[in-house]
Amino acid sequence: SQYQKFLKRYGFPELLTIEGTPEVIRTVKRDIDDLGTLGLTTISDVGKRVEVQFDECLMCLECVNACPEKALTVMEGTDQPTIILDQSLCNGVACRRCERACPEKCFGLESFFIE
Repeated sequence: SQYQKFLKRYGFPELLTIEGTPEVIRTVKRDIDDLGTLGLTTISDVGKRVEVQFDECLMCLECVNACPEKALTVMEGTDQPTIILDQSLCNGVACRRCERACPEKCFGLESFFIE
């Protein structure tokens, strides 16, 4: 397996081979047994939303449509085209489909990230 090759390459011991099918035994209904009187609150809006204006933007929405994670949206009702990036959804510089899709080549992913 790839794991075994990796371990061998870097001098780590091999993983043990498990025979048969392991059985998972549930001993509790959930990890947190007492949720308290107010219950459990989950945070769904993590990450940061950043707004950027691109001077040459034609609002063709090619960048928005190219994003596989739906991380880009357009701010409506502004004088200048404004793109909003949800950083928690963005695949970052590993993807860059938004940049490649821009016909004007004015979209720059780096504009959304703080240095």
